[in-house]
Amino acid sequence: MASLPTPLPPGTVPSGQAAPVEVTNATHHGGWVVITAALGLTFGIVCLLIRLYVRFIISPPFTRDDYVHSIATAFAFLQSIVVFFAVSKGFGTSIELLGQGDINTVQRAWVAGDILFLITLYLSKCSLGFLFIRLTPHKIHNKASYAVLGLCTLWVIVSAFVISVNCELNHPWTNISAQCTNMLARWQFVTTLDIVVELILVCLAAVLVHDLKMPLTKKAMVVLAFLFRLPLIAFALLRLHNLATGIRSPNPTLDLVGAVVWAEIELHYANIAATMPCLRPFMAAVSTEYGATDPRTALGSKVYGSSSGDRKGGASYILSSFGSGGRKEKNYSNIDTTITSRMSRKGTSRMNSDISPNDRSNNETTIVHEGKHDDVSIGSNDSRKMIIKKKIDIRVHRGEAGENDEEAGVGRDTTGGYI
Repeated sequence: MASLPTPLPPGTVPSGQAAPVEVTNATHHGGWVVITAALGLTFGIVCLLIRLYVRFIISPPFTRDDYVHSIATAFAFLQSIVVFFAVSKGFGTSIELLGQGDINTVQRAWVAGDILFLITLYLSKCSLGFLFIRLTPHKIHNKASYAVLGLCTLWVIVSAFVISVNCELNHPWTNISAQCTNMLARWQFVTTLDIVVELILVCLAAVLVHDLKMPLTKKAMVVLAFLFRLPLIAFALLRLHNLATGIRSPNPTLDLVGAVVWAEIELHYANIAATMPCLRPFMAAVSTEYGATDPRTALGSKVYGSSSGDRKGGASYILSSFGSGGRKEKNYSNIDTTITSRMSRKGTSRMNSDISPNDRSNNETTIVHEGKHDDVSIGSNDSRKMIIKKKIDIRVHRGEAGENDEEAGVGRDTTGGYI
């Protein structure tokens, strides 16, 4: 009877296998922080790429709110790097397993991560404020948006000083509440102001659409895009709850993991929520019958077309927008009209000005509109789907003066197409 293999001791890596990046057990919780930060950072970068695509391809231009959001994503990236560094030095590990040098390093990384955390939240709020300024031309709304931006700036400056002043980093990090006096009360103050600013931003979004002449359902959809920031309030309260538990603990490197996990969720969700109002053009672009991305299907964006009928010229056109008078601008520069005269007998000859008025040969004049770029629809590759085709025939019958049995002119408009 074959003997059973000897079980390996706990924590031993089998031969031929690499050790895991992080171990999760009773004394090691750093893996939770790494997974949360990595997932949040990934989603944040994806949202930034979507926003760049929307602003550069579908609905330009790239303005202040987009620049601020890009900077916020960069700070979120830096904050995640600091968190990864802290975990590599022992954050998430029981403090009795760490040396004093690692404890001091983790302490400094913790404070740096908190500062970057506040800056990232501040930039995400500013991105939304600049988006409000971009959306409305009303001076009152703009003044309110700038006032909110000023409040956000005041919040981040005060918060940075509140959580960092009189916290002596040279002391061993064994009792945070003793090292930083009233640290929990400080974070409660910072979080309260944070929640107030978030509520003001949501209320400002509702004020912007209140006076618009549009159905209530559409107003609700617009406000809903900004209501995605409300979960930040729940994340902030959960972070504060876990911070209250870990800040009094004699083992802060292990017991503060929950607070950092919720901080990472709040941080990256703030950047994701700042992109939500910009997703409609992107979703409209990708929601086609074949799943292909087509900028011309985006709602509310400037549309560009290119003609495949004239490959040599490579002509491209911008669909004109409505002018201030409410009439759509038209461009007649590409109309090619030919006038031919067809006699009652067989054969075709060009009409010229020396035809005698007494000529009763039943001349028929046909005016045919042939647009050079109408044969192949812009960007449609000569398809017949969603195309409206119109053909106009005009016949002019000529007769002697006083003759009543013939009409002076007969017009016919035949329209056929595919909708």
